[in-house]
Amino acid sequence: MKKYNLQKAILVSIFLLFIACDKEKDGLDNTPPKSVLDIKTTPGYGSLHFSWTPSEDEDLLYVDIQFTNSKGVQRSVKTSSYANETTIYGFSDTKEYKFMFTAYDKDGNASETREIEGTPDTPPFLLVIDEIQVQPAFGGIKLKWTNVTESDLKVLVNYTPEGEKEQSASFKAEAEKNGEWLIDNLKAVPTKLKIIVVDAEGNQSDVKELEITPSETTKISKENWTVVDFSSEEIYYEEGYIDYVFDDDLDTYWQTAYSISTPDYPHYFTIDMGQKVAINSFECYRLEGDDYVHTKIQFFVSEDGNNWSDMGEFPFALTDDAQNFILDTAPTARYFKFVALEGPEFYTALAEITIHGSVITE
Repeated sequence: MKKYNLQKAILVSIFLLFIACDKEKDGLDNTPPKSVLDIKTTPGYGSLHFSWTPSEDEDLLYVDIQFTNSKGVQRSVKTSSYANETTIYGFSDTKEYKFMFTAYDKDGNASETREIEGTPDTPPFLLVIDEIQVQPAFGGIKLKWTNVTESDLKVLVNYTPEGEKEQSASFKAEAEKNGEWLIDNLKAVPTKLKIIVVDAEGNQSDVKELEITPSETTKISKENWTVVDFSSEEIYYEEGYIDYVFDDDLDTYWQTAYSISTPDYPHYFTIDMGQKVAINSFECYRLEGDDYVHTKIQFFVSEDGNNWSDMGEFPFALTDDAQNFILDTAPTARYFKFVALEGPEFYTALAEITIHGSVITE
């Protein structure tokens, strides 16, 4: 009997030794890694940045950070053994959150969990909804925003013009500190708006509601227009006078000199409208059938005739149809300057120019 027990004990010892040797061969162990140390947190816009001192274990595999997000969903963020910092985004408020840090080694052993608390700063979508400005535009509504965080955001707008059905629009306010967007083709009637800002995580602001009336654009009277200056006019054949460019007659036209002198580009004229106007657009007609007039123009505006704002350069098509050039900023001006920059010949001509907008009454 004693001999049997001795043999049994020897067999068990051999079996345990075999398991130990096999385990050692595979490099497995049951020793948990040390915890990460010195965890620090820095708040950001709707985010928290974490840094720590990694575990010194050679077989450290990753660090797992667990927390419950703003929507009550438990999340896990894993960082490699080489990392000692990470940023977690997507918080929808500024309340305090708890984060559990656990280190894992290559054999799946877990360290003792460390807990830290952090409070994110105001999320980007809440900052933007507070900063959105809504302004009337000619035939529309302009939305302007400031996005100091330059985060990827989307603005959703439902709008209901008086007497019409609700419509919707959306635009991205991503990676831009300042921007604007226009809802156009609207009548000059009271229009209700509901605005929401949404971030990449699906968090959204409360609804911002307001009512605004788009501006009505009209043709500005030319009755009090006078010429301030101009580059040249064709007078030898009495057909290209500068006054013809705003006489509301498409059969007459301004033409630069070509008979006695041949001045080259640029060609220009400056008009005093006699009153201040919020300019929505300017409309031009070329000299009918003339394919040799200008192909690029530039437009300037001024309130006092001395300080000028450049509204940009525009391509000018060789067509007899009206060409309408919209000024997105709707500048206030009393004076405007039309400049023809280039064309296939040295001369140019223009049959008519008209300003659309609204008169500023002070």
